[in-house]
Amino acid sequence: MFQPYEIPVSVKGIIFDSAGKIWLRKNSRKEWELPGGKIDPDEQPEETVKREIMEEMSLSVKVGDIVDSFLIKIPDSIDESEGVLVLIYYCKALGPTGEFEITEPGVTEFKTFSISEVEKINIWPQYKTAIKKSLEKWNYLI
Repeated sequence: MFQPYEIPVSVKGIIFDSAGKIWLRKNSRKEWELPGGKIDPDEQPEETVKREIMEEMSLSVKVGDIVDSFLIKIPDSIDESEGVLVLIYYCKALGPTGEFEITEPGVTEFKTFSISEVEKINIWPQYKTAIKKSLEKWNYLI
């Protein structure tokens, strides 16, 4: 009998600051990642990334085109060891609405990185690829 492959979906946003640096978040595995999170029931991916960035960074964003997507397994994860589908959208910052999140479990650190710095930090190669793909869009939308 056919058994569907059920995995979580994580939606991430690529956000550049006015100097052309990209916002990243350090996770509990001490890796840098794009801000975002899991999709909620009855939520569209664009709504998810908007909500998650607001929750994490108190930042209002305009969600643009999807930049990239990939499937990855995270061996030590509670719900991603069999895989997680990651959707990455280009987002344009509209403005801050408050303070950054401080209640997320584990390490919560946000920082901006130049493109050359991204090459040297602990970040998935798939994120690096998506960031490079988004450079042309950022230049167009600023």
